[in-house]
Amino acid sequence: MDARALLFCKTDPTKDILTIITYPTRLLQSQPKPHIEMANTQLLPNIAGFAGLVPTALGINAILRPRSALRVIDFPPPKDAESQKLVDNLMLMYGARDIAVGLPVLLAWYFDSRALGWLMLVNAVIPCVDAWAARRQTGKGEWMHLPFAALGVGLGATLLK
Repeated sequence: MDARALLFCKTDPTKDILTIITYPTRLLQSQPKPHIEMANTQLLPNIAGFAGLVPTALGINAILRPRSALRVIDFPPPKDAESQKLVDNLMLMYGARDIAVGLPVLLAWYFDSRALGWLMLVNAVIPCVDAWAARRQTGKGEWMHLPFAALGVGLGATLLK
């Protein structure tokens, strides 16, 4: 028998039995959540925060090295100079878009997990459109983008619970 349970018994003899019988139940109810559940509460926001790093890094790469970024998304480089200029400028816009998508996710990861959930859900549209564009341009490559949409929906929905 626990010493705290015995302390309660000294005050009121009618509560002695109830205190001794219900103490283990009350003790179990007051325990923190199991370690695995506590780890999951930290793990999901951290995965979502890491997911915010990916577009930010891709955006920086697209701005600083547009031809390298074009290879990352598996698009063929254009042959003539005019097309290359167009692609370089489009990659500049693509890079700015990726940074503008990634930074709010990182800020929400740091400040507000509910906002992080909404951002993950909303941003899940982007890989779907990217997959569509890849399919239209090269006839393949959509499966490189679609897992990120599923990840965004899964993390977003879980974070909003």
